[in-house]
Amino acid sequence: MNFFQRFKPGVTKRVMLFFAAVIWGFAAFKILWMADKFLDDPSISIWRPVIAGIAGFYFLFKYMFLKVCRRYIKRILELKPDRPCLFAFFDVKGYLIMGVMITLGILIGKVTMIPRVLLGIFYISLGISMFVSAMMFVYSGVTLKNR
Repeated sequence: MNFFQRFKPGVTKRVMLFFAAVIWGFAAFKILWMADKFLDDPSISIWRPVIAGIAGFYFLFKYMFLKVCRRYIKRILELKPDRPCLFAFFDVKGYLIMGVMITLGILIGKVTMIPRVLLGIFYISLGISMFVSAMMFVYSGVTLKNR
């Protein structure tokens, strides 16, 4: 057993699914928190952006997050070792995409050319999509049959 194998945080696939759900859920919470900050204008009724964000969630989730989430759940379930590394719920490409998305999210939040209400609507759509994706990981972890 080499040095890295000895200290690898190996977990069951169920734990990995729950860990992925926690990561996605935390990201969803942070994004929805950012949405709230963009919708703090008292001259705008909060309900219109919220309804628009929920409508945007449908399309964002259906055409992007559903496919991505299913792919990662399938990837976790097909991992070969019985106790894969805890951080293997993403592949290298997934970690790179996550880094780019975090960077873009920060940069978009700093740009003042985009109206704040539109950013709020986008972040509502994104946050709800990520939250529902987290729930898909939870569901997969709960219904996972021991193999």
